Amino acid sequence: MSPILPALNKQVAEKATLPVRILQFGEGNFLRACVDWIIHRMNKYHYNIKTTTMQAPTSRRKFLASLGMLAAGCLFPSSALSFNLNGEKLKVALVGVGIRGTSFWGKRLVEQYPGLLEFVGLSDINPGRLQYALSYRGVACPTFIDSDEMLAKTRPDLLIVATTNSTHHEFIIKGLDFGCDVLTEKPLTTDEHKCQAILDTEKHTLTLAPMP
Repeated sequence: MSPILPALNKQVAEKATLPVRILQFGEGNFLRACVDWIIHRMNKYHYNIKTTTMQAPTSRRKFLASLGMLAAGCLFPSSALSFNLNGEKLKVALVGVGIRGTSFWGKRLVEQYPGLLEFVGLSDINPGRLQYALSYRGVACPTFIDSDEMLAKTRPDLLIVATTNSTHHEFIIKGLDFGCDVLTEKPLTTDEHKCQAILDTEKHTLTLAPMP
């Protein structure tokens, strides 16, 4: 076994000391990543909370339906999801406009959260795919072949990484070094060496939201 792997095992990872105030049902990678990132942003404004997870006792569809009415009574004010104190929209840039970047991380976010975020830039090595992504999303933001140029010109609050799996670490590290938050499509990366490179970058940038 690689000497790196024990340090990455969640059973031996350092645990946060914040009080648990959110009980989360379900442990899907996407669900946990999104919730953890939102909580990380909220804690920047001194909410000081942590989540813990439980497995839903029934099917996901039935369980979510039964919680539909409870969801309307959110425990936190809507301002907590504005991500800043001035009421401005979150500036989002995305690298990789394949099917996930165009639909799941693109059109879906544009349609569901128009009051919370705006895309300020899209980057991909395929110009034709970039133009299709703009049309499909219905947005009018700049496009870039060079992701470094996109970061420098758009200065996003959040970089979403939806490139080929083997390149996730490259763009995660670029985003962290730039100083913005990073949300990546699964998997985080493809081997322990790339994962260690991400962790090393996180240590000196302190912007990657930790998993509970």
